[in-house]
Amino acid sequence: MAPVDMRESINGLAALVENELALSPMMEVLFVFCNLGRDREH
Repeated sequence: MAPVDMRESINGLAALVENELALSPMMEVLFVFCNLGRDREH
């Protein structure tokens, strides 16, 4: 998956999970987001 704009709100990240991964953000799984430099996490 491509790097994520870490300025996204929780709603933006949830929409990314739904639209890009075709998954529900309410699933009992761990979603990990990282930026281009892989030096920040959200």
